[in-house]
Amino acid sequence: MKTIQDYIARPKPKNLELVLRDDIPQGAAKDSPAAPDSSHAVEEEYVSKRKLTSSVWKEFKRKKIDSKWKAECLWCHKRLGGDTKNGTKHLHDHLNKCPRRRSNKCSKPAHSKGTRNTDEPTVASLEGSTFSQDVARMELARMIILHDYPLSIMEHYGFQRFVRALQPLFQLVPNNSLKNDVISIYETEKVRAREILWEAQGRIAITADIWTSDDQNRGYVAVRAHFVDQSWTLQSRLLSFVHVPWPHTAQAISETLSSCLNEWNLGRRISMVLADDCSTDDTVTGLLKQALDTEQLLLGGSFLNMRCCAYVLSRIANSCLGVMGGAVDRIRASVDFWTATTERDVVFVDAARGLNVNVDKKLTLDCNTRWNSTLSMLNVAMSYKQVFDQLRRIEKQYICAPDDDDWKLAKEVCSKWKLFCDIAELISEAKYVTANMYFPKICGIRMAMRRWTGCENELTGRMTNEIAELFEKYCVEVHDLMAVATVLDPRYKLELLQFYFPSIFGDGAYNEINRVRQLSYDLVKQYQGPQSKVGAMQPCSGEEEDPDQLSSFDLYIAFKFSSADVKSELDKYLDEPVIPRTVDFDILDWWKIMGKRYPTLQMVARDILAVPVSRVVSESAFSIAGRVLSPQRSKLLPDTLEALMCSQDWLRAENGGAGSSGLSSYPTCLEDADVTTKE
Repeated sequence: MKTIQDYIARPKPKNLELVLRDDIPQGAAKDSPAAPDSSHAVEEEYVSKRKLTSSVWKEFKRKKIDSKWKAECLWCHKRLGGDTKNGTKHLHDHLNKCPRRRSNKCSKPAHSKGTRNTDEPTVASLEGSTFSQDVARMELARMIILHDYPLSIMEHYGFQRFVRALQPLFQLVPNNSLKNDVISIYETEKVRAREILWEAQGRIAITADIWTSDDQNRGYVAVRAHFVDQSWTLQSRLLSFVHVPWPHTAQAISETLSSCLNEWNLGRRISMVLADDCSTDDTVTGLLKQALDTEQLLLGGSFLNMRCCAYVLSRIANSCLGVMGGAVDRIRASVDFWTATTERDVVFVDAARGLNVNVDKKLTLDCNTRWNSTLSMLNVAMSYKQVFDQLRRIEKQYICAPDDDDWKLAKEVCSKWKLFCDIAELISEAKYVTANMYFPKICGIRMAMRRWTGCENELTGRMTNEIAELFEKYCVEVHDLMAVATVLDPRYKLELLQFYFPSIFGDGAYNEINRVRQLSYDLVKQYQGPQSKVGAMQPCSGEEEDPDQLSSFDLYIAFKFSSADVKSELDKYLDEPVIPRTVDFDILDWWKIMGKRYPTLQMVARDILAVPVSRVVSESAFSIAGRVLSPQRSKLLPDTLEALMCSQDWLRAENGGAGSSGLSSYPTCLEDADVTTKE
């Protein structure tokens, strides 16, 4: 038998390179595809300068084993005759009946040596594909934008190894070049966002929120547009994310909003502005109204100022927590005590089982900035009241146990909070119209508060009075617009007002109903008047000559005879019976189809129903504190940060991410940390 030294000493052919293998296990079967006859064989891989022309060699590897050429199947690793004089017909026949190849038709064969490991990665064929450095750079920038990856990712050693393994031809770019790619994507997507807003023929609702970063105390105003597009789908786009120097005065915020509206040519198209709910909110709206053309606003700007529903809920929740005082603190301390260690948790569960109390709910400490988590904590803790009382008698270190008055007060508060929690869940649906659904909830709460006035408990009575005062103060400001949205809901119309208002307003119900009816008439009249022609379909800057000299006459006639037309159209809609309420009712789809019978009302519905009831979405609706920028992104320059934030919103909307606030199927690199914190 020849030794390895004999192979090394033998002169090599000019067109071959020898690849020595000495890793075949001893004792392998003679006919096994994993090893040749010899117990310690040497293999030579065929590496020829002249390519084998047959297509079969894409799925076979030619090797020389003990002076005989073999063709090894890359699918099942079976070895067949590989001498060129034998041809390739037997190789084709094998591929046609190879079991592994037939069961993996959509896969590529593995280019591995010896016995195939199913965990080894496969090498896909690059035949017919091309590599572009520019395309790869743009995709990298999009990935960073979509998933909040840092711009310094190019410096990460693990990422560099991954890129080299994936595509060795890709040249890593410096951070500045990557930032320029992000800016380029931002400018391109901004043009597309302008086109989408331009094609939307209705009015635009504006929400503004102040974001702050803890580490640098920087303030940013995020301005977002809400509208219904041509296909009658609710859309939302982030217009700007602008740095506002400290202090955040009403003048500074108003100038930022005015500048943004002028940049996007929306000054004559806005329906309302829902600004940040700070003490300067009314002042901001007042200053902004001075900078706008009030004749182009809805009813002269009477609907311009809106109050955020989430802000109202937060104020009411704070009021309830203030009334509870030490009761909620003692319950929170008890939950913290029995969840602090695993041993205490086991003791708590054993005590619950000893009292035959179901332990299907887990004690969880609340988050101080999310009042719905406090409500959840109290509800779970109340179900274990017997357990807490039992442990107070047997555990000496447990000194923060609530008393009976604490539990009674917690029960009262939770029963009242439930109504407000339902509204919070409603407004969290950012992808759906909620303006028409908000008003019935408000009426329901008003009815409930009338029943709360008879509470015997002094603390509960004081809490009820504070809730009623705050509720009436802020909900009056959104009453009119939300009432009109309810009238435009074919399931409610004026019937819902006639059902609720007698119980809420008493003798003044008739006047309130007529006032809402007149608001609806006034709105439709404005949409039929000449001022309604100035807006979506005309540019906001520059004047063009009218080729039709009688177009002004058409506007004059439309305005002169608008009263009779308005009344007939609106009355016809109101006279028809309400449609049955269904769970899957889509009000935008209804107006898209049935609104052709009421063309003017259809335009009003398109704009009113697009108005959001809150400036925050999802879990932020429960947040008492402001939204905080991550330390990773707050260190970026304001221009770069705006490009990242706006581009992310536009790209997600373009790729089916609802085009809203970020509630989409795009996870970020910070989500793992968030989950850890919540747990």
